[in-house]
Amino acid sequence: MQIFSRLAAICGIAGLGVIVAEVFNNAHWLALRVQIAHVVLPLLALYLLYELAIRMVRQQTVHRGPVGKAARVLLGAARSIYCTLGIIALLSIPLLWWGGIKRLAEHAGV
Repeated sequence: MQIFSRLAAICGIAGLGVIVAEVFNNAHWLALRVQIAHVVLPLLALYLLYELAIRMVRQQTVHRGPVGKAARVLLGAARSIYCTLGIIALLSIPLLWWGGIKRLAEHAGV
């Protein structure tokens, strides 16, 4: 069951990376085109670090040892980054729809 939840998380993070890259590309905020892999791979690496930190915390709590500060900082940083990116993705959905509608209108000749 954990395999399915982790695969779903990986697919969701990859989708989030695609959305973020497309928002940057459609908004023309940068002079160059952002490659999707340049957004998705760091997000997946952050997810891997997050999972490793969770595993470290669980191992420490099983052994009744104190949880290290590095693990707590890593968990907090990863959660805050994902929350921020999630909010950005949620707010960018109308921009993506507008870009899609605008492209369709251009292809229709309106």
